[in-house]
Amino acid sequence: MGPSIHLPYHQLLDFTEDVHATGVAQAAAEMGLGGVTMMAKMRYHDDYVRQRGSWHFTRRRLRFWYRQSLEDLQGGLSGSLRRCWPGEPMPTQLPETLEPSQNFYAAADV
Repeated sequence: MGPSIHLPYHQLLDFTEDVHATGVAQAAAEMGLGGVTMMAKMRYHDDYVRQRGSWHFTRRRLRFWYRQSLEDLQGGLSGSLRRCWPGEPMPTQLPETLEPSQNFYAAADV
């Protein structure tokens, strides 16, 4: 992997207890991989614990809006197979797994 730039947009935290929290962080990434420039938009779904006065990750789950080369990105957001690296193109988790998107598509009958 070549240069990799990760850019967080915003983060929503929910402090469930004094020592436990969950969070969702929206982010983008630009990566050089094998001579190909890749772009990605994703969400990190995190669990945290506070130990000795500092917050630490206990779990991180990654969900993608898309992950594609710049070349594929030109027409790739309109399809359902927007996770194109590594390996064969795959469906992404976002927005399809979000309840508002599911409700919209069910009502629109698309």
